[in-house]
Amino acid sequence: AWRAPYSARTRPTSSALATLDAGAAKGYAGVPQVERAVAVHLCPQDAATWQGSPRLPSKACRLSSALTGRAYSAAGQAATALHTMATLQVYQAKALKELHRGSPDQAVLQELRAATDFTLRATKVMARSLGQVMSTLVVQERHLWLNLAQMADVDKARFLDAPVSQAGLFGDTFGDFAQQFSAVQKQTEAISHILPRRETPRSLLVAEGAPLRPPRSKNNLLRLRLSPIIRALPPDVVALSPRVFTKVAEGALNPLWRKGIRILNYLDDWLIMAHSRDLLCEHRDLVLQHLSHLGLQVNREKSKLSPVQRISFLGMELDSVNMTACLTNERTQSVLSCLKSFRHKTAVPLKTFQRLLGHMAAAAAVMPLGLLHMRPLQRCLQIESRDWHGIVAHSGLAFPRSVAAYSARSQTLLSYGPEHVVVHTDASTTGWGAVCNGQAASGFWTGPRLLWHINCLELLAVLLALRRFLPMLRHKHVLVRTDNTATVAYINRQGGLRSRRMSQLARHLLLWSQTRLKSLRAVHIPGELNRAADQLSRQPTHPGEWRLHPQTVQLIWSRFGEAQIDLFASPESSHCQLYYSLGEAPLGRDALAHSWPPGPNLLAQSLCKIREDGEQVLLVAPFWPTRTCPSLEDPLEEGPSFSGDGHNLSPASRSMEPTRVASGRDT
Repeated sequence: AWRAPYSARTRPTSSALATLDAGAAKGYAGVPQVERAVAVHLCPQDAATWQGSPRLPSKACRLSSALTGRAYSAAGQAATALHTMATLQVYQAKALKELHRGSPDQAVLQELRAATDFTLRATKVMARSLGQVMSTLVVQERHLWLNLAQMADVDKARFLDAPVSQAGLFGDTFGDFAQQFSAVQKQTEAISHILPRRETPRSLLVAEGAPLRPPRSKNNLLRLRLSPIIRALPPDVVALSPRVFTKVAEGALNPLWRKGIRILNYLDDWLIMAHSRDLLCEHRDLVLQHLSHLGLQVNREKSKLSPVQRISFLGMELDSVNMTACLTNERTQSVLSCLKSFRHKTAVPLKTFQRLLGHMAAAAAVMPLGLLHMRPLQRCLQIESRDWHGIVAHSGLAFPRSVAAYSARSQTLLSYGPEHVVVHTDASTTGWGAVCNGQAASGFWTGPRLLWHINCLELLAVLLALRRFLPMLRHKHVLVRTDNTATVAYINRQGGLRSRRMSQLARHLLLWSQTRLKSLRAVHIPGELNRAADQLSRQPTHPGEWRLHPQTVQLIWSRFGEAQIDLFASPESSHCQLYYSLGEAPLGRDALAHSWPPGPNLLAQSLCKIREDGEQVLLVAPFWPTRTCPSLEDPLEEGPSFSGDGHNLSPASRSMEPTRVASGRDT
């Protein structure tokens, strides 16, 4: 933890040596949460935005709180390890006392060796936890000092994660810190020197790094490209960093954006978009006039000042007629040449490997499953060494697949369209469930899957649900709604690096859906809004489960009287507060095992029990003439009969057939 104190995480407390009975209740797991009433009193302006536990108002305070909680958790692990050591030492003392009473016993000696081994392991856990506490407190002290400087979070993370050193708080990164602080100060002075003070906050509010997403419209978009040469800026300011250059350009474009002119800019490459040719020409003239007033000159040789519907921009070929995008030939060849340089090599320099990942990341926006092809290569880069001259070893198995993917030059859609099919999925430790267009699907886990992590089961549930509903989803845009954030991330980000099994599942899912679905996206939904899929995952509905519509129930009760007990029901299908069910129920699980003051498979047994007990019942059952069961009318001689047309039936998992309703007493 001292080599990378910021990125290192407290080890899980699931180990038997670092677990204390009721440890969370006794305060060993984490810092006690602030009382909500106190938090509302201290932060009344932010209380309305809290969806869960109270949160501190600023990002810096939240990071300090997280570091404090991490240190507290590590100290709690050390305390539980001390409890374990004390217990083991007491056991050792008792074993030694028994050993001294008689001759050496091999069983007792074996127990002593095991206790000593566990004691050493607990000591190791305690030492690691105490080291985590100390390194986290160092990170917290660094964070307090770094908050005094205007520095990006990415730059702060590098200094927070520096190895702990006795030479000083920032250790060996002191020289880099001084250089970085000087660069940040130059950027701030350059921006404040060029942009007006009143306009600076507004210009800096523009989101940077946003993906290229033209408006979702069926109209064709006309585009042209401008390549302005900034001559009004000092050379050292332009060469300071691309970020400063882009920020300055955004300040110049801010008045045009306010007028409704849509411009995408990156460095000196600008793209103007409009819905019609005339409107685009009008916007082009306004942009040229605005640049002329600012003293900026446009390179007309490299620019395309005529409206077109297909254009190359930032290495992408954009087609506004078909709303598709693909890589240009030049960008494709640069990626392929970089990939082919890895052929027949088992290890390459780190800089070369990162250059390849940079090419692939730039192309991932318009490359179908572009991020998915990067994941195996990113895993090769997960090394402990931070030396830029290091060597990265790889298996070479991922390169042929990547070469084939980029050689195909596939196109990606710029707009998914408003129409999509929604699939709700959920998983539990026992099974999975899904709902799509009123139809349900579910199943149980068997074999090794019973031991899988819940995140893996949630992602597998999505794959099984899409397979089950494939006839309804084929060649359509599909939106998956799930209450698991990891599943959403691994689908939308096309895999990840945390879990190898989830990455394999995501790869299998995305490759499977690529040839069968138009697109696949996932969004998070709160658990309380995903109850149907959740119920199916925990206890899938029996094939014979169904429920009468409440209006039909009221019609029956108005003629035969209101029932007091619902037999063969469930919490979802019951119409009475008292009912029998196969699961948890107020009156019990087996309705046939009880005397009644009181499913198609139980219809014959129910009629036999009516005869035996001579009870008066209200019997509602599907009208299935092909089923072999006693007639409903023969044993019920008292009371009128009633038949429904079946249109007011609510299925629990599938459509229902017409029903027959009868009331009476067996004679």
